[in-house]
Amino acid sequence: HFRALYDSLLERFPPPRPTFVELHGSGFRDVEPFRASMTDLRTLATFVFNEEIHVPCDLFDVSWDRLPHDATRVRVSCKANYTLDRKRQQQIYSAVAQHLATLLASGGWRPMSGNDQSSCASETDSSVATSPVILRHCILGVVDSAEGMLSIRYAMEGAPADLRLLFHLATQAAHSSQSTCGIT
Repeated sequence: HFRALYDSLLERFPPPRPTFVELHGSGFRDVEPFRASMTDLRTLATFVFNEEIHVPCDLFDVSWDRLPHDATRVRVSCKANYTLDRKRQQQIYSAVAQHLATLLASGGWRPMSGNDQSSCASETDSSVATSPVILRHCILGVVDSAEGMLSIRYAMEGAPADLRLLFHLATQAAHSSQSTCGIT
């Protein structure tokens, strides 16, 4: 009699939820801590266009999180504003794509061949899905930009150590751009 009463009580409660292992296919493991400063993001968003260095006027809408399917990887995104002429949008897009492709090649995450713009900008490229570091950018429309500004959204993904190396390479690239453009 008590067994039947106990079983009827259990039917009123929801079944147990799946465990972490059942959801993610592996047990909990330590994840590497991650931190990026606004200076890191600003340096990554600095690029050369028309032999001039363009540093974002401001950065906002910054977010970062761990990937739901792989807690060892981090995704960071931000929006950068520039005082650039929107009429030159395609050339600006190409300059930023070249800048990001150079950073990926410097880190050894992508091969850099002569004039391979299509593979730099292509997000469907098979190497993008398996790369330790993924960089994306897009120029936002007039509605999503401050008045008189051109806004670019940047997104990067990778292991914390790889992203730290990416920020270091961006800092080196900014210093070499300053010397190339004659800024001391």
